[in-house]
Amino acid sequence: MSTNSLVRHLPAVLFGDLSLHHLKELLSSHIHDLHLSRHRAGTIINRVRLISGCFAFLNLLWVLVDYWVFPAEVWNNLLLMRLAVVAVFIALAWPWQLPKRLSVAFLLLLTMLLNPLLFYLFSQSLFGDQQLNGWAAISVMLYASLPFIVMAGLSVFPLTVVESLLLVLPVVLSLLLGLQLADNFSWEGLLPTLWLMLLVAGVYIISGMIQIHYMIVIVNKVSLDALTGAFTRRSGEEILDLYFHISNRHEKPFAVAFIDLDHFKQINDMYGHDEGDKALRQACENLQRLLRSGDIVIRWGGEEFILLLNGSDIAGAQKVIERITQNWLGKRPDGTALTASMGVAERVNDKAEDWPDLIELADQRMYQAKQSGRARCVFAENLVVS
Repeated sequence: MSTNSLVRHLPAVLFGDLSLHHLKELLSSHIHDLHLSRHRAGTIINRVRLISGCFAFLNLLWVLVDYWVFPAEVWNNLLLMRLAVVAVFIALAWPWQLPKRLSVAFLLLLTMLLNPLLFYLFSQSLFGDQQLNGWAAISVMLYASLPFIVMAGLSVFPLTVVESLLLVLPVVLSLLLGLQLADNFSWEGLLPTLWLMLLVAGVYIISGMIQIHYMIVIVNKVSLDALTGAFTRRSGEEILDLYFHISNRHEKPFAVAFIDLDHFKQINDMYGHDEGDKALRQACENLQRLLRSGDIVIRWGGEEFILLLNGSDIAGAQKVIERITQNWLGKRPDGTALTASMGVAERVNDKAEDWPDLIELADQRMYQAKQSGRARCVFAENLVVS
């Protein structure tokens, strides 16, 4: 294989079937859609609860070890701090009703991360003034490994590279500060310790990338329509509910467009289902191309699609519809334009109390567009775009 050929195929060798978009999703969460972020937040919250519950129990058991190996003055101080740590872990493990938001998930994760690290720093300051040997000295060595245990524990979370690196910082800083507090700092001993920390961090970051990639694949597999790549009706209803309540809570506009492809049955009857499938894929690709990055396309059923125009009022939705009607959604097998009948409803303007009301109103307006000649959109009684 020539050098140029090797360079050309190097990304495929290193990353397999991962596209550039997939790699960006592993690096940062900025391009993750709200649906994926919500599922990831729920996973992080649940795992924080599980790990916190386990560590609360293990910390209580470790009180017996401390009692056995340490003198009374050391054990008493450790007991008070350990009980505080247990209390925090219990609070984290408690089944509170929490919103599935990444900000909430990362707050819990950071609290869980700092809890043992603060205990580590306290223990190192306590042991630095003690002359311990035997089982007590062995126990002190175990306490010194806490930052490595914390780092390894983070590997169970689906984190991007950027998120993983940010969480590495408090662990490394705690390790360095702990060496200072234990009066055990030396450049000769620091280098191997940092090298070991680097190896653990590398495994943890790779593990997080693998988990988040697996989550993306699974979420997409169960959430996206296999034919068109649009969201399925089931996952779309979940996103609809989320978008509607966000709009309602923040008093922001939220528009939906109900789209039905015109004379679609004729394509299947005259040219076969393969051509019909091709028309559906073409229509969805054009819809996704014409929308903003934060807008959502849902295949509602058959040849029906719903557009979620998050943050759009009637004027904003009208601009989207005008882009669609300018060239429509591709070509039919006979070369004519693939048109659609559309209806638009907006939460604030139409005073919708819930998202089913919004969808029902958009559906009614879509039928008005169909009955009045097709290839047009009805926004309200006196507002039609064709």
